[in-house]
Amino acid sequence: MVQGPCKSTPVISILGRSGSGKTRVIESLVSILAGWGWRIATVKHSNKNSNLDMEGKDTWRHRRAGAKGVVFVSPEELVVFKRPSGELNIREIRDCYLFDVDLILVEGWRESQCTKIVVCSEGDCFDSLENSVDQVWAIIGTEHCTCNSKVHFFTMRDMLELAFLIEREFLIRGATGDK
Repeated sequence: MVQGPCKSTPVISILGRSGSGKTRVIESLVSILAGWGWRIATVKHSNKNSNLDMEGKDTWRHRRAGAKGVVFVSPEELVVFKRPSGELNIREIRDCYLFDVDLILVEGWRESQCTKIVVCSEGDCFDSLENSVDQVWAIIGTEHCTCNSKVHFFTMRDMLELAFLIEREFLIRGATGDK
């Protein structure tokens, strides 16, 4: 599916506490949706600095020398190392780096203004997050929560059903996920 110049790529943020299963949800959704032919990108948000470039490698040496941005390119991958002037928001990342995909799944980024899926681990229901998270579209939990009826509920066994709903609501209908 080719994006038109006025159509924004939908963004869905997957939230939850550490160990709740966020990465497992993203892996499942990427596997299913990509298997159906959709172009899916992911963004892992972290509040801490992490140097993914290996010390001593050429790209690391370029950055250490003062390069503001370094791109590593091979026939199978493209990696951009760049020091932004501040934290980019998801729309800037989408529009500058991920403009050629059908859907972006973000792990984290509670403060973003996009559609959110909250993953609750056992004994950690959505109710504890309800007042601190806006735009919650779905909850993945182990028990049915007593929350707003407009919020969809799934368990980890329901990833196929969740993928069907995401396809219908965000890929076929073309909702952006922006609020």
